Amino acid sequence: MGIRLKLYSPGMVRVKRLAFIFSVMISFHSRSQQPIKDTVIHHTSHKLTPFGVQLNSGVAKYWFDPDTEKYFGNYWSPAIRLNFYSKNFIIGLGLRPITLNTRDTLFFDQYALHTHQDVRVINGVFILGYKIEVVRNFSLEPYIGGVVTHFSLAHPTQGVDVESPMGYTLGVSINKYFEKFQGQYLVVFLNANFNKSNYSHVHSDLGDSFYAMEFGLAYMICR
Repeated sequence: MGIRLKLYSPGMVRVKRLAFIFSVMISFHSRSQQPIKDTVIHHTSHKLTPFGVQLNSGVAKYWFDPDTEKYFGNYWSPAIRLNFYSKNFIIGLGLRPITLNTRDTLFFDQYALHTHQDVRVINGVFILGYKIEVVRNFSLEPYIGGVVTHFSLAHPTQGVDVESPMGYTLGVSINKYFEKFQGQYLVVFLNANFNKSNYSHVHSDLGDSFYAMEFGLAYMICR
């Protein structure tokens, strides 16, 4: 009976070991790289950009306190706003202009705002806010700022000097983003706010607060 010995040269053993290690490294690399790549692509969106500009265009619905509602009612108006983003921080400027037909007469010292007379009302806002990403392509934007209202007669028969009262605004905006091009988004927004109007500074019969809700479309560009 003979014993057969199977001999391996040291060079062959080293080659087989290197081939095995190399195949393991390739397999690990192919499994690990794809999720990392997907994650990077997933997070490269509007929420990580250092600077952005968003133009809002829509309509606003107002609900006034009873004293102001008696004269102006609860009305709709156009609403525009321009927001500047630096990462998550927001600075915004907005206008909400309307021409109203008054419901009752307001008597001032030198003139009267008669029933059914047209009056122009322009609400201007300045806001500071913070952008919070809740889920992908949705955000909440709480903010606080100032509101100033300018009143003027649409067809004045005499010179009218009406004080423009200043107050504050506090609200939150909900945004849904649809990416159209790289760094450009179509946005659907809903914005609700409470406003301390100080309209009693114009006339003591007017109230001092109102609620507003804005909704519409916006376009955002990020860099």
